[in-house]
Amino acid sequence: LSELSGTEWTLSTWNTGSAEVSLVEGSAITLGFGYDDDAFGSTGCNRFRGGVLVEDDAITFGPAATTRMMCEPALAEQETAWLSALAQVAHFRLGENQLTLITNDGSALSFVPGSAR
Repeated sequence: LSELSGTEWTLSTWNTGSAEVSLVEGSAITLGFGYDDDAFGSTGCNRFRGGVLVEDDAITFGPAATTRMMCEPALAEQETAWLSALAQVAHFRLGENQLTLITNDGSALSFVPGSAR
């Protein structure tokens, strides 16, 4: 089990290196870690679940399965961008009340504690 097991997070900032991504107003992206190498959460519209491998500060998310609710176009775009970013995550930093995921291209996704259910 990793130090992330049993934790739940809410995205607070998403920085691509060249710009900060704004979430659709009223939506939240969440991420939780189970005890069986699984991750789950919300894209702001649909729920997702998939595998995750953690070793030291390296982290790899497997393909995510999502529910298939219809989303307004802006939420659908946000969902596609989030799932794409999640697939590119390579490292993480865990601090006091903060989790930061870092992608291969240098984007940083920062989370604060919060329910992912």
